[in-house]
Amino acid sequence: TVKMVEENEEYLFKIRDVGVGKKSRLKVVAEVVDATKLSEGELVGRIKYYEESGADIVDLGLPLDVKAEDVERTIEIARDSTSLPLSIDTFDIKAIEAGVNARIDMIMSFSTKNFEALELIDGQAVVVVERDVKKLLGLVEKVKERTDRVIADPVLDPPMRLAESILRYHAFRKVDAETPLLFGIGNVTELVDSDSIGINAILAILAEEVGADLLFTTEASPKTAGCVKELVIASYMAKGAKLRKTSPKDLGMDLLILKEKVKLESCPPPANALKAQESGKFIRDPFGDFRIWVSEGRIVCSHENLTVVGKTAKEIYDTILDHNLVSRLDHACYLGKELMKAEIALRLGKNYTQDQDLGFGIYTSDSGYIPVHSRSKKDLIEKSE
Repeated sequence: TVKMVEENEEYLFKIRDVGVGKKSRLKVVAEVVDATKLSEGELVGRIKYYEESGADIVDLGLPLDVKAEDVERTIEIARDSTSLPLSIDTFDIKAIEAGVNARIDMIMSFSTKNFEALELIDGQAVVVVERDVKKLLGLVEKVKERTDRVIADPVLDPPMRLAESILRYHAFRKVDAETPLLFGIGNVTELVDSDSIGINAILAILAEEVGADLLFTTEASPKTAGCVKELVIASYMAKGAKLRKTSPKDLGMDLLILKEKVKLESCPPPANALKAQESGKFIRDPFGDFRIWVSEGRIVCSHENLTVVGKTAKEIYDTILDHNLVSRLDHACYLGKELMKAEIALRLGKNYTQDQDLGFGIYTSDSGYIPVHSRSKKDLIEKSE
């Protein structure tokens, strides 16, 4: 799919080396929120993370009280840390001027409120923002008198106004089939208490359907962590499906994380299988206890004699066994269970608290809910009677 999409790239213009518009793949713009307030290390770390996630453009989000010198300093740091195109997101005219002086690649956002700043533009791509489609079309034409690298943003509104805003994109495309459109997905993922991965998948597909060209997102909260990578994959899926003229499935890539596309057949338990029973006994291991937590992208397992740090349950319990820190089988079983929970939490970005179940919403064990494909045939027959 990736090869097919990249072989069919055709763009209207480039932002540095990134093609935008026409038949090109939806490009992902990843915002660093309040970029000027970050330390140099924090800023570079966030940019590198977005690079690893596959972002096409890095946007430096600016606070309302930003100072021009901070804008230039931040752009300089960002420029030294990445070869990706950079943008700034601001309505402030002085901040726009500072961005132009620092040779920023793209400026978000121009509207009727700061239109006079258009005179400052010196080769930058420009994003024009306006909910009224008729006004937006007029603004785009005016901006094209200054630069031909114009992107329109009819604004993707948060849920409960989402459908109406998508219609604006459709209405714009009916009149203007060429000007690239920006689809602000972060407005949706941040304001729905649902896992972002499915939201990003469907919104990327909708963006492709309405003829959008850039997907704008951020990872400002824990529930939106991973959005950039999710959207990059979704952008390839959406474009691949369009090129193949099929639904976005069976593409050789997917966004299935907690569910399987195909459930593998498994053998039923033997007739004489013993029903498991939890023991209420607890005998403390004379070799000592462990405290387990997740911190800074690693699992920490602390014993009175040694603290072990790692990224997988196996490497930690192997180290524990090598140092002879466990004497009881039940304690070893307990460690394996807790360390695997910690590894799952680490991989999925979930909270981990020792001796507590991981939170999986309606799938948490306390809820008693088991999806149909995980139930036994006998259980399903009993439920139907």
